[in-house]
Amino acid sequence: MWQASDLEVALRSSSLNRNPEGAFMKRVKNEDVLDGNPNRLTRKQHILSRGYLEGFYGANRKVQLIKKDSEEVLDRSASNGIFWALRAWDQRMEQFFMKKIEDDFFAEISSNNSFERRNHLAITLYHRLWWLRHDYGNASFENLKIEGISESAITKDQEEKAEKRGFMSIREGGIVPSKYVISADIRLELLRLEEEYHRNPIFWALIDSVDGEYIVADCYKGLRYIPISPTKAFAADISVDEVIFERKLAALNRHSIDCSTHFYFARDFSSCPIA
Repeated sequence: MWQASDLEVALRSSSLNRNPEGAFMKRVKNEDVLDGNPNRLTRKQHILSRGYLEGFYGANRKVQLIKKDSEEVLDRSASNGIFWALRAWDQRMEQFFMKKIEDDFFAEISSNNSFERRNHLAITLYHRLWWLRHDYGNASFENLKIEGISESAITKDQEEKAEKRGFMSIREGGIVPSKYVISADIRLELLRLEEEYHRNPIFWALIDSVDGEYIVADCYKGLRYIPISPTKAFAADISVDEVIFERKLAALNRHSIDCSTHFYFARDFSSCPIA
């Protein structure tokens, strides 16, 4: 299990300047890397994993996508900007913590494990990671100021080199870039979820469709449900795997459309019944 450092706890306690209603306050534009990206940091951080999206590709190596404010069907590949955020969190979060959750999830969906042998924790963590990346990746937040620090001689290149090695930098005036604050927030949210899971496990059943294909929302924040291929999905709090037919599939597809925030997608909408 991950261990949270004192610094991460401190950042989390003051992070993102939420008001009493839980809304985020002042937002600033995310910072890009140095020209040419000499330190080889990940610029395009996927909210929806590339490997996940590729599982819904059609013959043209793209998914079909509909934005909530339009009825037009668009063809989009995983490299399209709608699926990623620009440097919302730091490299350590992207390359190590998130990757471990993704690897465990993809290992599970390719395993064909029975309900009893399924890695339910891996699915639970990926579901929440998707939700967190959706929230933090679709908005930029103000940097954090630490009082009592006035000077710093660190350059942008030195800061990137430190980040590449897993270290956090504090800029002149005690400024902590928001990507580090967001990373601490995500990591501690996932730590809390894992601790809660061991007290109250969440179990995921496999739902296999034989009468059509699934529609996928851009986020399942309020629904414990994850399509994992055009014809298979995980759903929580169901005690047995099951096969479903068109009527139930249509209802699930309607839920995906209704709970999506900005867009929803599928391999081929003509194969997706909707209630």
